[in-house]
Amino acid sequence: MLEGMNQIKNQLKSKKIVKEVQIVNDVSSIHFAITCNICKVKNFKGRRFKCLICHDFDICDRCEVKNLHKHPLIRFVHPLSLKRENDFWDEV
Repeated sequence: MLEGMNQIKNQLKSKKIVKEVQIVNDVSSIHFAITCNICKVKNFKGRRFKCLICHDFDICDRCEVKNLHKHPLIRFVHPLSLKRENDFWDEV
């Protein structure tokens, strides 16, 4: 699996879609540079949930189980860091 992810990383870099792709395979890994928008915890461990409607809205595992946000969420089990050359939201 790691070999396949390295191939994807190299393809993305060669197309200059991203500058860096970092994948961490530990479920308890820290989601660096992410803050839960409900409890305000930074760099949290465990699963991360991102709102599919709100811009830049993330929720930690503990807040998600409380069902405090009513929009649909996508779950990130493993931290994924993408540094893009151009971000869609920068242009909006």
